Amino acid sequence: MGAGAQLSVTDMRRAVRHPVDHPVIGEHRQLGDVHLHISNISAHGFMATGEHVLGRGERIVIRLP
Repeated sequence: MGAGAQLSVTDMRRAVRHPVDHPVIGEHRQLGDVHLHISNISAHGFMATGEHVLGRGERIVIRLP
């Protein structure tokens, strides 16, 4: 079974983004639980704001209802 399309960063950023307004608690490998507010989401990622400064591309696990 394949791992899916191997898209470049530019291709991934072209994915359709859907505006949302949703608070979540994310899990960061080093910071632990972080409170975030998601403002848009796509098939390859999301944009969020929060208390911690996170760099683009850092991995956060979130659980959506």
